[in-house]
Amino acid sequence: QSTIDIAVLIIGNDSPIRGILEDGLRAGDCRVSRASTGDDGRNAVALLVPDIALLVLPLSDMDGLEVVRELRRWSSIPIVVVSSQDTDVDTIRP
Repeated sequence: QSTIDIAVLIIGNDSPIRGILEDGLRAGDCRVSRASTGDDGRNAVALLVPDIALLVLPLSDMDGLEVVRELRRWSSIPIVVVSSQDTDVDTIRP
């Protein structure tokens, strides 16, 4: 049985959600890295070059849309936005 080697970066400080995502991804044999803030996440994308980033909102240091916009300036990494807020989901525009 072959495995697919996928590197995932989880950006966000919401420990319960981040923990659930991390456990599930590790169970699926993904390599998981974490960044607690948006700023750390931007740096981690540059240093680690993961296959995908999971952006867990809200962030403690900046707006999630700001992180997406900055990453899009220099990276084509797929970004999945996960929100732990009970409010309506905001649409993130390119």
